Amino acid sequence: MRGLLARLGDPHLDTPVVHVAGTNGKGSVTALVASVLQAAGYRTGRFISPYLERFNERIAINGREISDEQLVRVAAQARAVLEDWSPTEPPVEFDFITALGFLHFASEQADIAVIEVGIGGRYDSTNVIETPLACGITRIGLDHQAILGETIPEIAGEKAGIIKRGRPVVYLAEPAEARQVLAVAAAAAGAPSMVVGESIRAQRIAATAGGQEVLVSLPNGSHHLHLPLIGDHQISNLGVAVGIINFLREQGWEISEAALERGVAATRWPGRLEVVAGEPTFLLDGAHNEDGLVALAGALERWFTGRIGPAVVSQMGDKPAAPLAVALRGRVGSVIATAAPIPRARRATELAASLQEAGLEAEAVDDWREALGQAIVLAKPGEMVLATGSLYLVGAVRGWLREQGRFAGRASDAPQNG
Repeated sequence: MRGLLARLGDPHLDTPVVHVAGTNGKGSVTALVASVLQAAGYRTGRFISPYLERFNERIAINGREISDEQLVRVAAQARAVLEDWSPTEPPVEFDFITALGFLHFASEQADIAVIEVGIGGRYDSTNVIETPLACGITRIGLDHQAILGETIPEIAGEKAGIIKRGRPVVYLAEPAEARQVLAVAAAAAGAPSMVVGESIRAQRIAATAGGQEVLVSLPNGSHHLHLPLIGDHQISNLGVAVGIINFLREQGWEISEAALERGVAATRWPGRLEVVAGEPTFLLDGAHNEDGLVALAGALERWFTGRIGPAVVSQMGDKPAAPLAVALRGRVGSVIATAAPIPRARRATELAASLQEAGLEAEAVDDWREALGQAIVLAKPGEMVLATGSLYLVGAVRGWLREQGRFAGRASDAPQNG
């Protein structure tokens, strides 16, 4: 990765960066921090992984996705380097994609970029960032064990790889075994730290259909913020984001209280407990690992008790079905297992059988469009249709709903390509 960037002129050194890792919540924190920086008047890059509907979503400045023309231009630059270079260890696809992000932010003269880690941290393509302005590490749970390790401490050690000498970091107090690993890593690096649940306290004041009112308290003051993202887990994510903003302020970045409030309130993070109004209304959530599914179950109980009818679900072949069954049991009506439009998706019949083994009745419908159509027919008046288990399924459903005109007139959900 460093060799590729060196041959491209080291574009990753041109833009100051905030770096965000974690098992669940890193995308939400990336979106929150980027929105606040944009509200403060900075030309803000955002790099995310994966995308929901369009590849262009991965790379954006001030919420506007890289255009097809811009994408072709930076891809041609990177491809030219690859054609003339034969390294012992060639760059992989995500190396290439990450390089495109750095090239775009440099060429478009972004003031700052918020970069989400792909997988892990220590050996992630994004970890060429040597002097981040600040790092954030969100909740750590079991996911990608074949790559990152079988235990929470092992996975936390990989996430801790983004902590750099003397550069500030914000992380969570829970789970305790992850906190211990992160604390040791931060101390070893001499990295100033703030811990959500200790030096940062975030608590919900009120919950509404439009989000949550949250009080975030730091040693230097408190912030009353409207968070449009629902779910208990988003409260700690907001704590991480506010901690990062606090560290940026200490470094001289001008971010007023009004910009903080506006930026948080304007944050959009599609496909995560996203409600799409209609007949029937859809609830879209990309929960795909155990922690994400626990968060989904909690949200279903707090915000959607008795309102969910059919659930359309899909999973990748490497994910266990039991956590999905536990999250949905008693909280939804009928369950339709299907396959997201990606080769790694588990076959519908296999998923249905696994869910049934875990104690959840489910039927199999191979084609995800047919599954959606069946769910719409089954939904009773006033019931919502839930789509979950995979971001790939949620992305496909969002595109299908858009084709059906469900997003018409909703500027916050309209694609921002170009």
